Amino acid sequence: MKNLSLTLILFTLLTACSKEIAKSNYTDVIPKNATEVLILDLNALISKAGLQANELQQAKELLWGVLLENGNGTINQKINSILDNPATSGIDASAPIYLFEAPSLHTIALTLKVSDYTLLNEFIHALSNDGHCSKPTASGNHMRTTIKGVGLELAYNDGTLLMVYHANPNELQKLSPAIDQLMAQPNENSIVHTEYFKQTTQIKGDIKVLATPDSMPLELRGVLSLPQGTQLVGAAMFEQGKLVALLKRADFNGEVYISAVPFRPKNNGELQAALSAMMRGKPFHLELTSNELLTVSNLRVLMEYSPNDPTTRQLYELINKIDLLTLQGDNKLCVLTLDLSNKQQNALQQLIAFVQTFAQL
Repeated sequence: MKNLSLTLILFTLLTACSKEIAKSNYTDVIPKNATEVLILDLNALISKAGLQANELQQAKELLWGVLLENGNGTINQKINSILDNPATSGIDASAPIYLFEAPSLHTIALTLKVSDYTLLNEFIHALSNDGHCSKPTASGNHMRTTIKGVGLELAYNDGTLLMVYHANPNELQKLSPAIDQLMAQPNENSIVHTEYFKQTTQIKGDIKVLATPDSMPLELRGVLSLPQGTQLVGAAMFEQGKLVALLKRADFNGEVYISAVPFRPKNNGELQAALSAMMRGKPFHLELTSNELLTVSNLRVLMEYSPNDPTTRQLYELINKIDLLTLQGDNKLCVLTLDLSNKQQNALQQLIAFVQTFAQL
C-alpha cells in the first residue's frame, strides 16, 4: 500500500504534471537484479477507485500546489493545460507504470513512458525558469534535474522518464552515478528479457509484482526458508465486491492439491498453526466468515473491553464488511479471495473509503 500511494503521488505530479538525446524504451532502465518490480495499470485503478472527475481535478490541483507553491502566471497556465489534457506533459498516461528497487539505488525508483520528448523538455524548462527545479543539464545521452524540496531526481530522454526518490537530499546526490548508469543501460541488460518478468506481465491483474525474498521482511524470509535465487510472481485484481490476490514461486507451474473441505480455525492459535504449516509446504484451504474473523483476530474481545476505542471500532466495522475470506495453496502457490458484503461497489473503492476513514482517526 505504501508503494502504491507513493506511485500515485509521483505519477500525478508529472502527468497531471548539448549532446544528442537518446531514444529508448522506458523499461530498459530496470536492471536484471532488481529486487522488486511493481507494475501498475493506473487507468484501471483510477476507474475502479470510483473517483469522480471533479475529485481527480481537486487532487491534481492540490498536489501541484504543494509542489509548485507560489508559481507565476506562465507556469500556472502550463499546469492548467496539463490538468485539462495530461498528454501535453509529454508522458503517455495510458502506459503501465513500473516502480522498482535496485541494489545500486537502495531506494524507490519509478519509470514512465515518454510519448513526446519536446513537450516534456519544454515543461521541465518552464519549471526551472520558475525556480521549482534545477536547470536541466545534459548527462551522457539524457537530461537531469532535481525537483527542489521534494527529494526527487529526474533523468529523461526520448522515451524514458526515470524518477528516483530519497528523503535525504545528500543521499540522493550520491546516487547520481547509479542513475546515469541505469539511463545508459543497454536493452540486453534489462529485466525485460528475463523469463519471470515476461511471466509477470502476462498474468491478469490491476497490480502485478515480481520480487525476490530480499524485498520481504526479515522475519517472513526466515519462516519461508526459500531457496537462494527464488523469484516470486504476484497479482491483485479488484472486482465488484471482491478482491483476488495471487502469489507464487515463479518457477512453479504445477498444481497444488487443495482439500474440498475447508479448515475453519476456532481461535487465533489454530489460525497461526495453520499458517505456519502452510509456510512449511503443507497444502491448506482456509475459510473464515466475518464472525469467525472477529473471533480468531481477538477483535470481538477487544470490542467488549474497549468499545469506544476508535481504532478497534474501525477494524471491527471493516471485518463486518467481509462475507468470506478464503486462503488456498501452500508455500509454492497461494490465492487469497476476499468476498465483500457490498456486491455493487468495486473492492478498491471500498478499500479506499476505509483507508480515508481510518486516516482521520
